[in-house]
Parts: sequence; C-alpha cells; structure tokens
Amino acid sequence: MEMIELAEIARLEELRQARGMSEIADGFAPLGSGVMCRGEAGTWLNMAVGVGLAEPAPEGAVDALIEWFEPRGVEARIEVSPYTDAALLRGLAARGFTLTGFEHVYFRVPGGEAGLRAMVPPPAGLEIREVDPGDERAVRVYGEVVAGAFAPEGHTVTEAEIDVTMRCVRHARTRGYAAYIDGRCVGGGAMEIAGAVAALFGLAVAADYRRKGIQQALIAHRFNVAAAAAGVRVVTISSRPGVATERNV
Repeated sequence: MEMIELAEIARLEELRQARGMSEIADGFAPLGSGVMCRGEAGTWLNMAVGVGLAEPAPEGAVDALIEWFEPRGVEARIEVSPYTDAALLRGLAARGFTLTGFEHVYFRVPGGEAGLRAMVPPPAGLEIREVDPGDERAVRVYGEVVAGAFAPEGHTVTEAEIDVTMRCVRHARTRGYAAYIDGRCVGGGAMEIAGAVAALFGLAVAADYRRKGIQQALIAHRFNVAAAAAGVRVVTISSRPGVATERNV
C-alpha cells in the first residue's frame, strides 16, 4: 500500500475542491493557488478554497477576499487547513475573521481490497443506481431528495439548493449515486474522480430511512468504484465532527 504524506493529501483534496467548485459556481476568481466562488445566497458555493496551500497566499489576499464577496451582500468565507500559509492565517485574524466550524477529512489509500463492505447489513430491497446526468427526471429526483435530506429540521429547501445539488451530478468528473427502496429514492451521494484523488461527498439520507445502513452502503459502493478507477491514489470523504457521516466513515 502506498504511503502518502498528510500535507499532500490536503493539497490534493483542497485543490480538487477548488477546481470543481469553480466549474459549477455562478462566478469565480482565482486567488493564489485557490479560488473564490460565488453562488446564490445561502448556498455552500459562496466560499474561497485552496488559498495559501500549494503556494504562499499573494499579498493583499485578505483584501481581495473581502472585496469579492461583500459588495454582493455575501459574507466573506474561506476554508483553511492545518497546512495553510501561516501569513494568510495571521492576515485573516487581523481583519476580524473568526472560526465558525470544523470539517474532518478522512482518507483511505486503495490497496487491492476485494471490496469494502458496510458493517451494517443494508435493508432488504436496497438498490444503488448511478444517476444518468442526461436523465432530467432522475437528476431532479436526486437533487430534491439529497438537498432535502441535508436541510435542518423546519427549513424549507430552496430551488437554489436543489439546483446546486443537480449541478454536481451533471459535472463532467462527478458521478451521482441514488439509493432506492421499493421504487422510492431515499438518499444519495456523489463522487468526483480528479486525477490521483477520488472524493466522496454530498451524502444524505431521508429522515425516515436513517439508521438502517443506507449511508454505509453508499459509502462502500462509491469507495469500491473509486478504488477500481485507474490512477486513483487516495479516496477522501469529509464530515463535520460528531455527525452520522463521521460514525459511518
């Protein structure tokens, strides 16, 4: 099994995310090694990613970040990692940026496994289907179910949130996988293969079908597809601490 330095995994993952986001965002601008992306207000596309990672952040990066977002009425946000340029972190602190949350990035290096299996047996009748990006109905169903499953209780899912999820499925390097039971789509997750890294992301299951092993089945299925792909050196998946995804990973 190949050994990969953690700093290289962070670089591969962050720059993959930066490139992918720029390709589905409403607008983007490069900032050093990363990008600043823009989407509808309230969507996760409004964020800068990959800055100060592959190379030091350019002079004036924090000012550029603020000027990109704030005139459009969007709060300036940036994702950083433990390997981000320390000068950029000092600049963010000096301008009043504050930490709002964490995401852990888990990884596994494919090593010729016979096939990763879920630890919890999946429910009877579970079928995992790859979403055809050319099938508008299948893409729409996937977008509605996954965006709806991500939404906090009491939140009405917006058309912009559904649209971003659908854009991911249509993206050239991304595949969407939907979980069906008795003909109903009950969850789904996406996977992007970008050279050496395959990222599993956007995984959610409808509330009334949780704690049945569906999420684990979707993780294992996508990992096995990624592990068999030519050139993939590492498979990643991100999660906020303490949530179901973290436990299942």
